Amino acid sequence: MEKPEEKGLTSAHPERKTSSWLRAFLRWGLVILLAFALGAAFITFGFFLPKLQEVNTTKTALDENEALLGTKITEIEALTTANQILENELSNANLRGSILNALAAVQAARLAIAEENDANATLLISGIIQALDELGPLAADKAQSEAVEAMGQEATQAQNSLSTDPAAAVAILAQLNDSLESMLGTIP
Repeated sequence: MEKPEEKGLTSAHPERKTSSWLRAFLRWGLVILLAFALGAAFITFGFFLPKLQEVNTTKTALDENEALLGTKITEIEALTTANQILENELSNANLRGSILNALAAVQAARLAIAEENDANATLLISGIIQALDELGPLAADKAQSEAVEAMGQEATQAQNSLSTDPAAAVAILAQLNDSLESMLGTIP
């Protein structure tokens, strides 16, 4: 029978010996693998993550700017609408002012004719024609423009008839007065 000590020695696995070229290959493989891992970690932590954070920061800034841009576009639209309203009001005010200027000239000319001051009446009727010429381009639509043109012809007719028939000139000026007041009533 065998000794128990020998039995334990014989049943143990024999020690394997790796060849020296295989150990060198494994050692260098491990070194290369470690170098790749360190390189990947360096690239990840040195370049990729900071760039990723920079991209995220830029994306957040772009999102904020996009929201700000949307707000500014809304403000611009509101200001454009307000500007259009103000332009319409200014146009109406200019039209109203020109009509009132022509109306004042008509009433002053009627007064000068009533006072039998022909020189002043002639000058005032010339002022009416000039006021109507200024009023023409301000007319809101084609109908108003045509009406202003007709009034200009009437004012010229009143100027021509002033020396021959002052009563006809007064009647024409009264008609001009009514037409201008009617036009004034149509302005919002």
